[in-house]
Amino acid sequence: MTRSRGPSVRVRIAPSSRGLRVEFEAARWRVRPVAVTLPDPGRIAEVRRELHAGLTKVKDLLSAVEVADELVPELASTLGSMGRRMVLVLFGNQPATIRQVQDFWQAAVPAWRNGGHTAVVECLGDEGHLLPLEFLPLFDIAGCDDGVTDRTDFLRACRSFVGFSCVVRRRILPVPVARDGGIRPGQDGRLTVRYLQDDSLPGADVEREWLTGEASARVRLRGPYPNDGHTAADVAGHIFDPVDDRDDPDHVQHFSCHCDTTTTSPLDYELTLRGAGRALRLTLGGLGDHLVKLGARAPRPARTMPLVFLNACGSSRMDATSTLSFPKLFLENGNRGFLGTEVAIPDEEAAEFAVAFYRELLLGGASFGVAVHRARMRLLEKFGNPIGLAYSVYGNTDLQVVQQEASQR
Repeated sequence: MTRSRGPSVRVRIAPSSRGLRVEFEAARWRVRPVAVTLPDPGRIAEVRRELHAGLTKVKDLLSAVEVADELVPELASTLGSMGRRMVLVLFGNQPATIRQVQDFWQAAVPAWRNGGHTAVVECLGDEGHLLPLEFLPLFDIAGCDDGVTDRTDFLRACRSFVGFSCVVRRRILPVPVARDGGIRPGQDGRLTVRYLQDDSLPGADVEREWLTGEASARVRLRGPYPNDGHTAADVAGHIFDPVDDRDDPDHVQHFSCHCDTTTTSPLDYELTLRGAGRALRLTLGGLGDHLVKLGARAPRPARTMPLVFLNACGSSRMDATSTLSFPKLFLENGNRGFLGTEVAIPDEEAAEFAVAFYRELLLGGASFGVAVHRARMRLLEKFGNPIGLAYSVYGNTDLQVVQQEASQR
């Protein structure tokens, strides 16, 4: 199993006596670090509100996964405006600071224009101050939408955004990151995917059919859930201890469902599953209640915890100012990685992204972080669709399937 190199850039965000300090540090020893102090600690929340508004505008332009050629210039302009407005909210109208940050990124990742090179960037911060780094056009702030008339221009311009040039791994401090990067198949050589769905979403069928079709030689599916007797307590039990009887533990837990994070209290954030003719609504607070109860009763057996993919699609509503809570719930649970979206993803795009991601991770030998990046780029290169940028990665991006023969030695 190959492992990715250490990060080319590390970004730390932390409160200081003067406000909020953002530090950019490069692995290249000749590139001097840059630190910016934001006097208003609420600046990150404002940036995320701008992100939500911008991504919603981008999504509203997309009537299908395939982007019409005539829409490309407007799409580029919308994405570029979103990025610059986020830069404005973050750093203010400070030309010297903006150019200093841009110069740092160009020097730290000199191959950012090269589609064959993908740098790794690590972004660290606590839950309230984690910077949505992927969505900032820090490599070319002024030119991230200049001269875009066709898809070739659009692809070039999109590389100005950190998330289109780099693998970005987010780390919520102080939650530790599991270091074991091996996803080891079970005794039959297959990986176990627990599948939780809303069966009213056509995309859920597409994702399930791919896992049980093209991937069936490598994947054993548990589910789909919910079934006739499946409850919220059962879902929490699977999250707490991902084992059924004496079978292998889950390697992946996949949610293809609606998600609503627009309520006032984070404890009321809600996932909606549907199956067996009924809906099952799971709130963040309800899941947490069950998890606390399970943890108080007995220690969890020592296990390698699964990767979680929360694919919120259809008419879901997700608020980019508050989506950190679901990642934190799973990472504190010990899950080694979490993949989720910043806004509700249209059903067709959600299914296309999921299949591309799993094809790379489960069949193609790519690491977790690289598989996400390749899926993002597939939507952009094949369909001219930038919505893959809305998928964010937390935890160990080095997670990688161990080849069967290696696991049997």
